[in-house]
Amino acid sequence: MKRRFFVVMVVLSAALLVWACGGKTGEADKAETAVGSAEIQEAQPAASQPAGEGTDMFKAEGEAVAKEILDTFDKAVAEAAELANAKPDAAALKPQVEAIIEKYGAAMADLNGRFLALKAKDIRSFGAANGYMGENRGLHVHAMYTTLNPALAYYNFEKGDQETVDLITKRLAELIDIAVKM
Repeated sequence: MKRRFFVVMVVLSAALLVWACGGKTGEADKAETAVGSAEIQEAQPAASQPAGEGTDMFKAEGEAVAKEILDTFDKAVAEAAELANAKPDAAALKPQVEAIIEKYGAAMADLNGRFLALKAKDIRSFGAANGYMGENRGLHVHAMYTTLNPALAYYNFEKGDQETVDLITKRLAELIDIAVKM
């Protein structure tokens, strides 16, 4: 009984403390917030406040670079999948996939220059590119595994060739890393 009473008292005390110190509620609090935010906006220089259209421009520019990175990755995966899903001998497949990785690795290095230029030009564009990559990179890598699934099953389970599996998965996925490395 004493224990239950003690627990109830602690809970009520905590509730009273939260209620008393939790801040103001109602119209007075909303008015103070509006006045405070107006003062902050007046204190900031007008140039640092992005306009609605300008912000969309930076977002579009950043997302365009990120989309180009992912589109280039998808093209590399499509070329590798066309070769790998035909299930040629691993010795014949490896140099062809390595050539694809080398070809698209150079393209990704060029895209990395554009990606990093966004950071130097305007951090908002760079942030938009990073945000787009964060939201969509996993989807494209998952699509890669889905596309290459027949080849992965063949080279992994039927042939037991882990080196070829790594080549057509990990090495292809590293192409994105080339484009976004700092």
